[in-house]
Amino acid sequence: MRTQPLTVDVFLSADGWAGAEDSPGFFGYDGPELAEWIATASAQPQLVVLGRRTYEALAELPEEARDESWRR
Repeated sequence: MRTQPLTVDVFLSADGWAGAEDSPGFFGYDGPELAEWIATASAQPQLVVLGRRTYEALAELPEEARDESWRR
């Protein structure tokens, strides 16, 4: 049996809120290296596991906020 790698992203806030003025999704740390890594990683087949609250938040995004990764 071959096992798949498991990557875990944990966003944790001491006060229950996190964001940045221009890029709330990456808390202001977006850049060309991160964009390239995301594009490369997203091109691979993935099994994504979301918590209930994350799933509900993403499901409620308006159409104009949805990109190709949302549809995947």
